Amino acid sequence: MSTTIGRYTLGETVGKGAYGTVYRAEDTLLDRSVAIKLLNKSVSDGADPKASLVEAKTLAKLNHPNIVTLFEISEHDGHTAMVMEYLDGEPLKDYLKRATPPFEERLALVRQLADALRASHSLGIVHADIKPGNIIMRSGEVPVLVDFGLAKTAPTANDMETLTRGSLGQSLILGTLPYMAPEVMKGGKPDEVSDIFSFGALLYEVLTGERAFKAGSDAEIVHLILNEDPAPISAHTPDVPTWCANLVARMLSKERAARPQTFADVLKAIDSADPGTPMRDRKAADKAKKLVSLKRIAAAAMVVIALGAGFYGARFMGDEPLTVSGRIEAGMDRLRNFEQKDAIEKAQATFQTLLAEDPENAAATGGYSLALLLEYASIEADPIKLRNGKASAELALALDDQLAISHTAMAWALEYDGKALEADQAYQRALSLDPTNFFALQGFGRHLKNTRRYDEAIRVLLDGVNHYPKFGRFHILLADTYYKAGNYDKANASAMMGVQLAPDNVFAYRTLSAVLFAKGDSFGAISAAQKGLQVRPDPMLYGNLGSFYFALGQYAQSANAFERAIDAQGNSHHYIMWANLGDAYSMMPGKEEDRKVAYRRAIQLLSARLQPNENRPAMLSRAGLYYAKSGQPKEALQKTERALELAPKNRWVLFRASVVMEQAGERDKALKLLGQSMDAGHPLSEIQNEPYLNALREDPAYHKLLASRPS
Repeated sequence: MSTTIGRYTLGETVGKGAYGTVYRAEDTLLDRSVAIKLLNKSVSDGADPKASLVEAKTLAKLNHPNIVTLFEISEHDGHTAMVMEYLDGEPLKDYLKRATPPFEERLALVRQLADALRASHSLGIVHADIKPGNIIMRSGEVPVLVDFGLAKTAPTANDMETLTRGSLGQSLILGTLPYMAPEVMKGGKPDEVSDIFSFGALLYEVLTGERAFKAGSDAEIVHLILNEDPAPISAHTPDVPTWCANLVARMLSKERAARPQTFADVLKAIDSADPGTPMRDRKAADKAKKLVSLKRIAAAAMVVIALGAGFYGARFMGDEPLTVSGRIEAGMDRLRNFEQKDAIEKAQATFQTLLAEDPENAAATGGYSLALLLEYASIEADPIKLRNGKASAELALALDDQLAISHTAMAWALEYDGKALEADQAYQRALSLDPTNFFALQGFGRHLKNTRRYDEAIRVLLDGVNHYPKFGRFHILLADTYYKAGNYDKANASAMMGVQLAPDNVFAYRTLSAVLFAKGDSFGAISAAQKGLQVRPDPMLYGNLGSFYFALGQYAQSANAFERAIDAQGNSHHYIMWANLGDAYSMMPGKEEDRKVAYRRAIQLLSARLQPNENRPAMLSRAGLYYAKSGQPKEALQKTERALELAPKNRWVLFRASVVMEQAGERDKALKLLGQSMDAGHPLSEIQNEPYLNALREDPAYHKLLASRPS
């Protein structure tokens, strides 16, 4: 690359990031130093031609003494060149260590940055990467916010998405991990409230000299941000005023609504030394907060319904029933037929409207909880949805603990939260109150299946078939149970019955395609998945297709299918899809970085799911597998050994452990575990399709292992 760009002569490199390289340069016309950022060609040549100019457009809108000034932009050798003022200063972190300013000066410094961000947000511009490394102290001890490379403007969110799209085909996590808001970490788009969280982490560090969320690995940082509050500021710096410590605590709240909502609010708090009312005794206020929340949600739902949300259900095709009993049954019927278009959303609206009229209706509260949990399980595995569903279930129980639906909702929440024993008890209590409750039978059968108590699950699901013979849901769950138990013939028969009773139910096609694949009919499996996709572009069906194409060695097509699955609305939280995508990339040349990103995202999402209960062997074994495939052997062995302690005979745990041991160079242990997994019923097809066992399958000892198996 040439050392000159127009009238600018390039000098030394002063910084390098994901989107480009920053050089010090001399302006030969005006005889001054400038900084020139050359965006990478991968950014400049993005699918959207506007993408390479997003940062330039963003900076050009800003005129503030605490925001770096943009002079001009141009194109050079296929790169976008951004000419900015050269800041002859030092990073904020170095300045704080060197100067050790008192509290008042630190606060004044922070206030300048808060005002810069207020100005930024007033133009609809979100920075999205607030951290000490993006703040330079100009001469005169003036802090300047730099690197709006991740910034987005509210009216041009598509520009932002294009700039941050990688070859994975979807937006990746934006920002820097220790300063990232929980909602952004979970895949949400950055906005002003997430910037306030990041600013709170910055303020914590400015005041204490320590990071708010500090750990030895990315996974631990994810856990801290999602689940733990940082140590009180007083533990580091006792002389920080209480009002300021409270303000930082509010900014770092996991709950968006508990934070200041704008930087104007932050400035007001600083200027008046009034951070707002600090949070006290959350447990005592929980029930009242839940009631208020439900009332607000219900009021919003009434607006939606008034704008034309019509009735939708299998057996209530006319106008919405007028009686409370009829409306509750209408909502429940929508949930029984939840796979139909917009059924879950409309069920939620039904229950919300009822709660607007009577916030203490336990049945409507329980129904609303089930609707949230169904959304979590079938549409978007966002932990916030699980938490809200559980809170509603707790409220339903508090309102009436004699209703089966209240205990059923709590059982679902406990099941999805990984609390198997408590879920068992809640299901049994629900069925003791109403032995024919549809949702209790469905949920308990599913729970027993997922905890590998297949005989018990089959008995419960057959009971459901007897009580509800026209609902394909119980046949589909039966098919999945038989499939998991290795009885593929019965699984196939039940899946076919599920498709016959519910031809528009994509879950039936999911199960049927998986069963056919297990029976060795790859092309039949692909055909079943394709039929399901004609009904609805279901993420899990795309996931199944990805697995089938992978087994056939069609890795590019497999990766495309997994990308479609992840791109589907709400499915970006699905850790298995990310791991499967990593597997597909492993078999494709030139995809090494994409592979690492996919496995890393799988680990982050799975770690968050493990936090409520670390004693789930299936999830632990997956975590161990993902760590091994991402080249982190220490963490892989730790998770795997714990999974083997908890479930030493589980075929999946044993199989994944064999892969981990192979990656750790323990071939003998890998072969032993592989044999044990086969003894436990693990199919040979799974072993043959695992790319990380390619070398092991060439070992004569592997062929001796197969030869020793009964034919």
